Amino acid sequence: MQNQICLVTVHKSPNYGSLLQATALSKYLREKGYNVTFLDCFKVLPYFLRHPSLMIRRIQNKLLSARWRKFFRPSPYNISDNRRKRINKYIQDNINELTINKSSTWKSVLRQNTTFIVGSDILWQPSMGYPTTSFLDFAYFTDLKKISYATSIGALELPHKYYSAYRKYLGAFSHISVREQAAADMMGEIIHRKIEKVVDPTLLLTEEEWDEFAQRAEISINVTPGKYILCYFVMDDLRYWEYVKKVHSITGLHVVVLPMHYNDENQPYDIVLDGTPYEFIWLIKNAGLICTDSFHACVFSTIYKKEFYLLKRARRAEDDKYADFLKRYQLTERIVIDESVFQRKPNVDFQYAEKQIGIDQKQSMHYLEEALLH
Repeated sequence: MQNQICLVTVHKSPNYGSLLQATALSKYLREKGYNVTFLDCFKVLPYFLRHPSLMIRRIQNKLLSARWRKFFRPSPYNISDNRRKRINKYIQDNINELTINKSSTWKSVLRQNTTFIVGSDILWQPSMGYPTTSFLDFAYFTDLKKISYATSIGALELPHKYYSAYRKYLGAFSHISVREQAAADMMGEIIHRKIEKVVDPTLLLTEEEWDEFAQRAEISINVTPGKYILCYFVMDDLRYWEYVKKVHSITGLHVVVLPMHYNDENQPYDIVLDGTPYEFIWLIKNAGLICTDSFHACVFSTIYKKEFYLLKRARRAEDDKYADFLKRYQLTERIVIDESVFQRKPNVDFQYAEKQIGIDQKQSMHYLEEALLH
């Protein structure tokens, strides 16, 4: 068995979903007996000099970084110092980083025959530029095993100018899987290869395992379980808050906000300014109702069988990631079609979702087992 695994994903973001998917895949693999690290960076100058195309593409992408920021950070927002400190502690407790910035470190990685796994999260978004680290371009010239797990694209189409790079780098992967069926179809057509669809890493763990995370939460406000509306929005959109007003007015429930933007902090509700992934899970588990535009908030609402309402983002290219999930598990009625009114649907039937997630979970675990052993 190859015991060394290095994950390439988003693992230091203040976005709770990003942190939790990273944590989930690492925890799952560690419990299978693997030594798991997360790639912090790959900056081995002598190696780049031997393969100058790697350095050139990174410089080009750096010059076009405004595109990346526009997609991933459309609204500037700085989290509080205390929240940053607490999230850093979460990362320290759950994430083991590997920095490859010396030839000696890279040689050690090669000697240990480390397996690299890309995923999950939106790592193949075209705004990131020419395919580089998230396509394991640095490992292309090696015999190291390369795998993707539940990687997402977050776009309706991919630039033709990158097709040859997709074919080149993904052609070196022994196994490829993505999170959404549309992504599997789109990328499969480009690289002329069947691509598997698997569940998000957060669904590899059980509800009981997530309960252990929730137990570590430190809630800084007074809330009564089952008696509050949790609001968590990845995008900065004032439409959301107009909808929340209606929900609050009709239900009379207390409103709790996990902010991701300054507009979130300015709402006349209880704001959790110091939340970590622990609080994110606890607040979802104990909410009476959830309003969100987040894929992972939908996932955890499903895990905990909560009454949730999914608000569509203005950026329609991202619809597929939650539409795929909700359609798969017959939960599309949780999508808010008309935001001008709040039509409450409290009785959510999770019976089919629970059964199908169990099936998909087993298939995804089998994919990982096959990918790692063969």
